[in-house]
Amino acid sequence: MSSPIRSSSNPHPAPMTRQVQPLRGLLCLVVLVLGTGLISCGDDPADPTSPEQLLLEKAVKAVWGETDPDSVQSLRQRSRYETVASSAAVPAPVSQVEILAAGPKRYRKQRLAPFGIVEVFAMDGDEVWATIDGTLVPLTEEEATRRRLQPWLVQISKIAPLRDTKLFDLDHKGIVELDNGSRVEELRVIPKEYDGLELVFDFDPDSHLPQRVVMMNKRSREELAIELSDYRSINGVQVAHRVLGFRNGKQVSTEIIESIELDVDLGAAPFKKPEHTGRDLVVEKSASLSGPLAYCVHEGDADDAKEIFDTVAKLREWIEERGFIIVGPLVVMRNRPQPAGTSPELRTLVGIAVGALAKDPIIEAGSAFGWMSLEAQPALCLTHVGEASSEDLIAKLATAAAERGSSRSGPPLEIIFSADGKTRQIQLPIRKL
Repeated sequence: MSSPIRSSSNPHPAPMTRQVQPLRGLLCLVVLVLGTGLISCGDDPADPTSPEQLLLEKAVKAVWGETDPDSVQSLRQRSRYETVASSAAVPAPVSQVEILAAGPKRYRKQRLAPFGIVEVFAMDGDEVWATIDGTLVPLTEEEATRRRLQPWLVQISKIAPLRDTKLFDLDHKGIVELDNGSRVEELRVIPKEYDGLELVFDFDPDSHLPQRVVMMNKRSREELAIELSDYRSINGVQVAHRVLGFRNGKQVSTEIIESIELDVDLGAAPFKKPEHTGRDLVVEKSASLSGPLAYCVHEGDADDAKEIFDTVAKLREWIEERGFIIVGPLVVMRNRPQPAGTSPELRTLVGIAVGALAKDPIIEAGSAFGWMSLEAQPALCLTHVGEASSEDLIAKLATAAAERGSSRSGPPLEIIFSADGKTRQIQLPIRKL
């Protein structure tokens, strides 16, 4: 499914070929079409009779009704997030997402990934932090900067702040016809404090509810878009409960809002950065990593991060060429049975979780790229940030399994979250004795 593109009189930047991943930041941008405290409008607003201000006035009225936007100061939202499957033979991976927001600088997103991993990203004032299964993980400055943008996007998705012309340049484009024949009223928004960023808000010409929001990054030449539908009244506020996500014109996700609570008492605890204990925490899960994986044989040193990521680069290229959607991190599988036709001495497979692949394995001539699905089973998991060897971490899990009256039931999986290989999780499948 492709996102509707405007007629040639109002073109969007042409889609670029880039890595396709599930939308995270932007989906929360308008999934919450309306919830947390808003930044205040400036003292020098644009002419209230201008087309831009008249459209925004109608849109704010359509969304908020008789509710004062400034009166809503907090939000709890739960949703179901699905990546798009290109084949009915492979179910779309589903994540459960909870978002908490309290004002412009308190934000928390928790994601239960389809592979049993709990990811948390939070912002408390100027401090940004993230955990994987309760273990603090480092963020690069680039990652931190990108994540700080998300609460700001949530704020402006409430429409009302856009009226502040000290913060935004506005350009009303009038009624625009999309390629699918639908008509929208378009407003282009350029934030003055974020260089290279441009937003497009499409409103229904009759109801004035937001139908589509596009974010264009001029530097990376990426275009992210969301289409909004199934509006329902929550305490008098119109909230979209179905959100389709697009990257560079291609649909990559569907998010269904399951519940929204406005003005809830969230307290400070959910946003507070946890203390780092300096110890690796062993967590028992009901299921280990499972699901579709694009994979290839790694013929180099399994303990050499650079060699591993050289293989990963080839695998990513293979995935992108086929238009598959990446939904999870890198997985290293050691001492597994090898695909037919490959050398038996090869002991390592490198895999990347994908949203959709053909039902049967795809083995190309002269290579070992393909598909596999790992059977979910109980596992002990350990998330580690540092230099410890994989063997030492696996041994620690084996000891923990013995202490719990369990034993290893399958090959360990190593899930790598950072390019330097220092942030990773070991999963050891176990059976009860």
